[in-house]
Amino acid sequence: MGMLELRQAIAEKLRRENGIEADPEKEILAVAGASHGMAITLMTVLEAREEIIIPNPCTFSTWTGPNTWGPERFPFLVRPIMGSRSAGNP
Repeated sequence: MGMLELRQAIAEKLRRENGIEADPEKEILAVAGASHGMAITLMTVLEAREEIIIPNPCTFSTWTGPNTWGPERFPFLVRPIMGSRSAGNP
């Protein structure tokens, strides 16, 4: 999925800079953002009525997306660690 020329450039970069061999036609997926990529991945590996755990808070698409294609969602509360940036500290 994704433009072949882009996937070929990614494969070349991985080979040249990271020493990783990847087939651009079978092993590289270029998508329009993280939510899109996660949705495609989850739709590929999950079947209807399987269960997934979703961190909360989460984005709207993370919560509603799986509802449209089958798995049962289980939220879990993610609490910020005191002193971390996510706890409101700069």
